[in-house]
Amino acid sequence: MIDFVVKWGSEYVALRIQTQYFHVFTDARTQAYDTLQRSRLAQFDRVMDLYDQNFIHDKSGKAAILSVRKALANEPEPNPLLTGMPLRTDSAFEKRTA
Repeated sequence: MIDFVVKWGSEYVALRIQTQYFHVFTDARTQAYDTLQRSRLAQFDRVMDLYDQNFIHDKSGKAAILSVRKALANEPEPNPLLTGMPLRTDSAFEKRTA
């Protein structure tokens, strides 16, 4: 699933928000489907994944802007599953919405 499409110069960049609930702390079948889906998005020049653990804790929104800026500059965020560093963001989210 694509969350946003940005026309950046002559490119169409698809941005996918990868959340802990649906993409990171999930079963292998869902993770495999995410990988397959990414490969099927060939109509876009680039598909970039943004991980909520990198910005959900920031009340100002600056971390989210930085994530998008890096994606548009073709600087992919490391996949937390591949780096072995996934973070649970429950407490940060609860604090943010309180």
